[in-house]
Amino acid sequence: MEERKKAALAKSVERKENELIGWLTELVGIPTFVPPGENYGKIVDWLFPVFEGFGFQCERIEMPEDVYAAKQKNDELIGERANLLATKDTGAAESVVIYTHLDVVPAGEGWSASPFETVIKNGRVYGRGVADSKGSVASLLTALSVMHEQNWASKYNLTVALTTDEEIGPYSGLCYFADAGLLRGDYCLC
Repeated sequence: MEERKKAALAKSVERKENELIGWLTELVGIPTFVPPGENYGKIVDWLFPVFEGFGFQCERIEMPEDVYAAKQKNDELIGERANLLATKDTGAAESVVIYTHLDVVPAGEGWSASPFETVIKNGRVYGRGVADSKGSVASLLTALSVMHEQNWASKYNLTVALTTDEEIGPYSGLCYFADAGLLRGDYCLC
């Protein structure tokens, strides 16, 4: 990449810092801890229009109850097992799947602030899921936002799989996507 493009990219990313923190704050503010995993639909519904704004076709995919009952076998879990599959066909010959998860482990004790609110202290952002894995989702949104604003065409078709129940197993949304044949790509970023 030529130096001028690198400098433009760096400026674009720098300008997105507040947007990234805003997205992260929204994501952290939706408690998706598992068990019980009861707010998955809420986080998927929040993400849906964001991805559509970047030109993705989105599907809210819920694990069918019969599959869930047969494979998950965990009485602590309640609510729908909603997941998001966002695709963007760029006409490329190859595809990349980008995967991460939307659930977090329970907050536990010892928080000095609400775990479902972001706190910025000494240049760091704190909140439940910031490191695993809502920070990854906010970073992905930032990258897609820069690409969209710069009209950068991806050299790959893109599939983004944001799934649930990764923190509890044994059968997560990712397992369901794989078994249902929903993950097709030449490469994968996790």
